[in-house]
Amino acid sequence: MNRLGRRFVWLCASDAATLLAGAAATTATPVLILSARGSGADLAVVSVALLAAQVLALVFGGLIADRRSRRDVMLLADLMQAAAAFSLSVTFERAPLQLLPVAAFTALRGVGLGFYLPASQGILTQVVDAAKIQSANSIRRIIANVAQIGGAFLGAWLAGRYGSAILTFVGVSCLFGAVSRMGLREIPQVAEAQESWRQAAKQGVKAVVSRPWLLQTVAGFALINAAFLACINVLGPMQAVTHLGGAEVWGSVSAATGVGSVLGAALALRLDPTKPLLRALQYASLIALEPLALAVGSISQVLVAALLTGAGIEVFGVLWVTVLQRSIPSQELSRVFAIDALGSYAIGPVGPVLAAVMVAHTNEVASLASVGGLILLVCVILIALSGSHGVDCASPDCETAGPSGTVLRQN
Repeated sequence: MNRLGRRFVWLCASDAATLLAGAAATTATPVLILSARGSGADLAVVSVALLAAQVLALVFGGLIADRRSRRDVMLLADLMQAAAAFSLSVTFERAPLQLLPVAAFTALRGVGLGFYLPASQGILTQVVDAAKIQSANSIRRIIANVAQIGGAFLGAWLAGRYGSAILTFVGVSCLFGAVSRMGLREIPQVAEAQESWRQAAKQGVKAVVSRPWLLQTVAGFALINAAFLACINVLGPMQAVTHLGGAEVWGSVSAATGVGSVLGAALALRLDPTKPLLRALQYASLIALEPLALAVGSISQVLVAALLTGAGIEVFGVLWVTVLQRSIPSQELSRVFAIDALGSYAIGPVGPVLAAVMVAHTNEVASLASVGGLILLVCVILIALSGSHGVDCASPDCETAGPSGTVLRQN
């Protein structure tokens, strides 16, 4: 990792602290809500608050990260998430469940995530050379996923045993991430803010709509993400807590997904596909395995499915991010990432809401089976559509083929 430079080391260290905290909060929050006698509807409300705030923040996060220091934007995001975690810790100490404050502080965490994502993806092009981008992405994701494994397991496990104290740990970890950002020196503002905010937004939209392959993939992943969020935020925790053995089982499932992500990132380090978009979508189809296994499988089968799901998510993500970073000018990169994430998660809040409705009218098994089937169907359609593109390569000069049939990008 040293060959990628000191700044890359600091970036990975600060990311690890932030992502460990985020994973712990993600698995701890539903456990704490259910422990306080909350319902599936309560889980959906909190999940929607998080996702809606994140989506709205993405609108501004990408623009700001392309016009200001990306390091400073990430530091601000860490501080937001720390404040949210400390506030949630206090709120969960009160009985009965205080749903509105929990949703509000979770929304603050969502704002932090919305600012963090585009700055985090865009900053790598300022830290390492273009020729080392895919290797840097893979190594960064391996380190981040190791942190997320620990966070996912600790979040659910400690929440089940010690309650809201886990959220104090989350806040401290976010503060450590913010302090670590100070090691990212000599990273300047990407470009002078000469264009207006409106012009910057229009340029970002133009950079996306000129690439038809990107629009269809974003549309597909809007459905995939909504379905998978329904699984991990509502249906999965309910199935694990009520039928598979308790909160510790859900923590183990989340950790298995994290282990799969590490393996997927390691695999992506060795991949050099000539058609990265097609290969990425093939691996993305593995996402369907986790909800399908939760519906009908034993604990061991669920853990294996979660492992494969994590690997599929990660290989897809590394290949997708790398192509975008190689194809989009650095001064536009964060806003393009933001638009992509915004499109991909625009209907994300609908997933948990529909999950709560489905459970009320059917059961967890039927709902999880429907979610898994939808994810698999969308992936098959995207794989079929990917064959219509004239160019699909991983080289830095892919963009020279023109906007109507090129490969380029991430999720």
